[in-house]
Amino acid sequence: MVVLIKENFAWPAVASKKGTGAPSEATNAFLHGSALELKDYVWKEQERPLVAHNQFDNGELMPVIDMSGVRLCASGNGTLSMSERQRTQTAAAEMARASQEWGFFQIINHGVPAELVKKMETHARNFFEGLKPEEKKQILRDANSNKPMGYACGGLGTRLKNDIPWMESLHLPSSSAEMERYIWRVWKDGNPEFRKVLSEFREAMEKVSIKVMDMLMDMLPELQEKAYPQSATAAGGLARMSANRSKAKAGIEKMVGDKRNNSIVRLNYYPPCPQPNLTLGLGVHSDPHLLTLLHQDLVGGLQVFKDGVWTAVRPRPNALIVNIGDALQVTSNDIYKSVEHRAVCNSLKSRLSMGFFLTPLDDATISPFASSSSRYRPFTWKEYREQMYANRPRGRSNLLHYRIQNS
Repeated sequence: MVVLIKENFAWPAVASKKGTGAPSEATNAFLHGSALELKDYVWKEQERPLVAHNQFDNGELMPVIDMSGVRLCASGNGTLSMSERQRTQTAAAEMARASQEWGFFQIINHGVPAELVKKMETHARNFFEGLKPEEKKQILRDANSNKPMGYACGGLGTRLKNDIPWMESLHLPSSSAEMERYIWRVWKDGNPEFRKVLSEFREAMEKVSIKVMDMLMDMLPELQEKAYPQSATAAGGLARMSANRSKAKAGIEKMVGDKRNNSIVRLNYYPPCPQPNLTLGLGVHSDPHLLTLLHQDLVGGLQVFKDGVWTAVRPRPNALIVNIGDALQVTSNDIYKSVEHRAVCNSLKSRLSMGFFLTPLDDATISPFASSSSRYRPFTWKEYREQMYANRPRGRSNLLHYRIQNS
């Protein structure tokens, strides 16, 4: 059980000079870049964190799934050995269970090279820590866009007027050509090494996300028949589930497109914060996409809302975090859960996370697969994204707009 910190708990402030109480250089750089003052980052009292970034009391319980030996027929010659089949089925069942109970899990031995992740971290920190604010602002996000890409710092590059996140971020489109255009606008030489590493990182993360999605779709028909027995018939159970499994996989493939061009790479950087008990790095939200694959450094700061309490997720070396997005909760008809989470700050160390968001195409229709008891009305991904940016819903409230009453 998570032990909550009392409200009068004093998180230590960080200072650049002993005894002066002056903000650190990192704090000053962040405030200068965002054109705001410390007071502008104070959140409403009910939103402020009571669980510290490294208070991992309950975080050990999040499932950790080993993907070594996991192999899909589509990625090989169409045949699996008995041991490969067993390992793949076991891992798929564990993923499905975690997606139902947590909406989150961690994966190890996933196939994204540790050396590639390390290189990507170096380039990400070079961007956030090595460039001047005016250089990063060459690709400042359009705050009025319903498909914002580029750089944001605090509220700069967003529509936020209050509850402003203590964070810098860089959103990049998954399409190689579009991604490179952003980099050329920052570096006159196009920073070829960054482009190469970023492209390899995106490809590796995309490959794992598709594999995880395929495994979740393998489990979905059986879980749906258990959850909605009134939609199942007694005859032809195995054949029906096999057909529904194929339908679900084909539906996902059509939804994201063969080139995954609507997916996103997002880098988040959280500088040390003088008073992290008064603010958040990223407020309470659920991810709107299908699936998120996230690498976080070892500092800690991700927290998941489960069973009425906030759980700090302990970082694991060389692990990736997977979480279910709103679009997958809808397509699974509430079998898989999109769960609220947030990022908290700390006063001593900067924190970096790097994510890949598997995202539907704009005109893709989002609706439950193979169920006669649909809990959501159909909508397009573009409609859902624009609704989200227009209203800035808290937590998972955007889903309620599409939920069928009494379902």
